[in-house]
This record gives sequence, C-alpha cells and structure tokens, in this order.
Amino acid sequence: MNLEYKRICLEELDFLVKARKKDDSELEKVIQKFVPEKLNVNLRKAFCKAFEIILKNGSGIIKSTLYDKEQKTTDDALFKSKIAGLFDKALTFAEGAGFGIIGLGLPDIPVFTSMVIRNIYQKAAFYGFDYQSETEQIYILKLIAGASARGKDVEKMSMEVDKLADNIDNNGFVYFGIPHEFISEASDAIADDMIYMKFVQGIPFVGAIGGLYNAATINKIDKYAEFKYHKRRLIKDGLID
Repeated sequence: MNLEYKRICLEELDFLVKARKKDDSELEKVIQKFVPEKLNVNLRKAFCKAFEIILKNGSGIIKSTLYDKEQKTTDDALFKSKIAGLFDKALTFAEGAGFGIIGLGLPDIPVFTSMVIRNIYQKAAFYGFDYQSETEQIYILKLIAGASARGKDVEKMSMEVDKLADNIDNNGFVYFGIPHEFISEASDAIADDMIYMKFVQGIPFVGAIGGLYNAATINKIDKYAEFKYHKRRLIKDGLID
C-alpha cells in the first residue's frame, strides 16, 4: 500500500476514534438543561437556509480568495491554502466572539457557514476537484455531515462519505440540482454539534466563548476534509497500490 495513503488512513482512524468516544462535555451537560427545543429547531433552519443561499448563489468572498486550480500542485498554492485556513479560523473566532459579546447566537451563522464552505472549497481546488459543480457540492454537504457526527454515527457517516466519493469518481454519478435531503442532513448534523455553544453565545458577554468553539469546529471540519480529499485524489490517480 502507498505509504502516503497508509499515513492518511491512520491519521483519519485516530480522528474517527476520538470522535467516536466524544461525549458531551461537563459544560455541555449543564447547559443542556437550559437549552429550549425552539433553539434547536431554529438553529437547524438557520443552517439550512445558509447552505441553500451560499451553494445556490455563491459568495464573492469565497470565490475571490480561492487560488487558481491549475496551480494546485505548486508549493505556492499549498501555502495559500494553509494561509486561507488560518484566516478562516481567525475570522470565525472574531465574528463568533463579537456576536457573543452582544448576545447574538444565531445571526453569525451565514458568516460561519461561508467560512466552512470556503475552507472546503480550498481543499477541493487544491486536490483538483470542481467545487462549483452540483455533484461536488453534494459531496461537500456530506463531508460537513460526516465531520460533525458524534458517537455511534461517526463510522457510518465516514463510510457513506467514502461511498459517495467512489460513486462520483468511479461509477459516474452525476447530480443535477442539490436534493434537499443533503442540505438537511448537513444542517442537522452541524446544528446538533453546536447547539450548546450557540445557546451560550446568546448570553451577553458570556457568549464570547462561542468564538473559540466556532474556530474549533472549523478546524475539525478542515481536518476531516483534508483526509477525505487527499485519499480521494490518491485513489483517483491510482496511487494506492
């Protein structure tokens, strides 16, 4: 087996094992008692709407800051990708903390969602996949759902992500339009993962901690996307034997 592929698989396995073991933190368990059901519903709706708008209409910020896909194999392109990732995390922390200080947990979701998608677009472009196609955007939604999974759903979601990649790259699956079920799945998964911190972020001043959690979530999704896209590129190029 290709040593690079083996290394990525081992790193991904470590990531998945930790996610599988992850339970709600003590803080989240305390917060859980106070989180209203309405917030969970509204959070899912907010993410759903953000995904629909961003994927349908695109974003000037997202597209203007992506490097040229033709330069994906250069050191300069890789450097730009890493800098963009750091920029996303810093901006996500800043906007999360800013909204948290004034007690707004939900209004930052469009900005946060843009950063999540932009970061994955960077990975797709670097590894030579067309993030603008509807088929690839469905894969991106699946990635977000997989990265946000916890507990017993972690392995199941990981296999579904890999299966979708195989169907797209090897079995000729093409999507025309984005079925709502994929948007809903990604929205529900990321909302469930962030529900407690979004509740805290709605409390003035105390909510600044939401910025830290926003950045941590970006980092987690970024790592997951790196594993999946890197493996997918090696497989597609026939470099795993």
